[in-house]
Amino acid sequence: MGRRFLVLSASMGSGHDAVAAELSGRLRARGHESVRVDVLDLLPAGVGGAVRAFYRTVIHHAPAVYAGIYATFFRSGGGPRPGSSPLATLADAPLLDIVGQGAFDVVVPVFHLAAQLTGGLRARGRLGTGSAVVITDFAAHRQWLHPGNDLHLCLTPGIADEVRRAVGRPAAVSGPLVARHFLRPAARGSEEHTSEPQVSTQPAWRL
Repeated sequence: MGRRFLVLSASMGSGHDAVAAELSGRLRARGHESVRVDVLDLLPAGVGGAVRAFYRTVIHHAPAVYAGIYATFFRSGGGPRPGSSPLATLADAPLLDIVGQGAFDVVVPVFHLAAQLTGGLRARGRLGTGSAVVITDFAAHRQWLHPGNDLHLCLTPGIADEVRRAVGRPAAVSGPLVARHFLRPAARGSEEHTSEPQVSTQPAWRL
């Protein structure tokens, strides 16, 4: 019998939504059910839209501001550092309502704010459903990491090792969650290519 998965994405550009769509498609192909929710929609009215608009504005018009935000909130460093947990807690009640009404077996964040949300709820004993975070970046910055989450799925073995050291929790290698045609080797016969890279399409996370 298939399981029910709740995939938490965020419409902060197309990247996270693309991963959520690919993951949901793979889950359904294996006989599971998958529901996608935008974590920004779980925030109080107007907050999610403001976060999205601010992100797009600084990316397009003030990259230096974004660089400062990244250095402050995302990079590792000594001493106390601000985080996104206070913002994530604003979505606590809506997420718990969705999980309770949908009888989900696993919650899967594919966006770092959602990872802080599920990790905090799991750590406080408020979320009884397991959480498996899909880290979509090649740098597992600290906003992805929360010891309350049960599992972190990573792009490479090196990232998985880094995550295990950082949070002391299980981490596995899932590989890239991209459409299948991106994983196909190049056509043979090209004089410029004598061999093709071997890309594993078998994820380490068995569903």
